[in-house]
Amino acid sequence: MRQAKGITLTPQEKLRLQWLVGCDSVAFKVVERAKMLLLAEAGFSNKEIAEQLSTTRQKVARWRQRFLDQGLEGIEKDASRPGGKEKLDDRTIEKIIDLTLHHQPSVGKYWTQQSLARVCGISRSSVGRIWKNHKISPK
Repeated sequence: MRQAKGITLTPQEKLRLQWLVGCDSVAFKVVERAKMLLLAEAGFSNKEIAEQLSTTRQKVARWRQRFLDQGLEGIEKDASRPGGKEKLDDRTIEKIIDLTLHHQPSVGKYWTQQSLARVCGISRSSVGRIWKNHKISPK
């Protein structure tokens, strides 16, 4: 089994972590991370820390490594995450509206969300949202 990298805290870091653990106004996740590091410095393994804090060994390993890479700043804030999906461009929206109102599908009498989505290369739910937002119906 791999051995976790040792944590050595400066007196200032240790004091800051102890303050975080004792502060009522700090988010639970930050307090949990501070506890992980204090236990890691005391020589506990990731597995032992996970058991004591009722979390996973992987989570402890992740925050231990993040501290080694970024210091205290790394544990006091969450990592950035990618934003949501890209919005549909105006051209695509106009194409969907035009096809819905002015053209018949090659099969059937009316467009369905699925058939129009297939033709335009977007999701069925996107077609539904566009219809709803523009108050249009294929019938």
